[in-house]
Amino acid sequence: SPRIRHAIAVSGLLLMMGCFIGTFVSMSARSSTMDLVAGQSFLTNQTVLEPIAIPTVTERTITSSTAGDINPLPIIGWIWITGICVMSSRLLRQWLLARRLRVVDVSKPDTEILTMFQTLKTQISIADRVGLLISRAIDSPMVVGWFRPVVLVPAAAVTSLTTEQLESILVHELAHISRREHLSNFIQVIIEVALFF
Repeated sequence: SPRIRHAIAVSGLLLMMGCFIGTFVSMSARSSTMDLVAGQSFLTNQTVLEPIAIPTVTERTITSSTAGDINPLPIIGWIWITGICVMSSRLLRQWLLARRLRVVDVSKPDTEILTMFQTLKTQISIADRVGLLISRAIDSPMVVGWFRPVVLVPAAAVTSLTTEQLESILVHELAHISRREHLSNFIQVIIEVALFF
């Protein structure tokens, strides 16, 4: 069923993030342990300070190039940070566009529609802070907002649909809120930013 497919998809997304965090913690702990062991070994064995021969630039260059000991991890890290910045900028742009939909070309519904909306919220057991606005900037109904969701209904739908059809649209949008899909969407976009690769 769609509910089970959705649960599997969300679980897979959370599992990927869990593996990412687990890998990061595990590698950080292993790196710290190796540094600690190396430091203890150095203090234990370093009883006499001996002069260290510093190779010339030519020797260092030849040794480095022949050994091929270039560490790719810092490069990979900077690529990841760059990707995070790009995806965060994209997310910020989408958030600003969604926020704009809540304030531009919107109006409050009339008393009849608002009463219908309040009744439906009570029947579905949805918090009273969920609002309803009529928008002239959209073509289809939608829910906007992660923490204070608002149902937006196109102005054309209000004038062209029957009361029963409008009620069905409101029930559909409130069902999204009832299933907490706005919050799961928030978690999804955050994971998509971190795991863009």
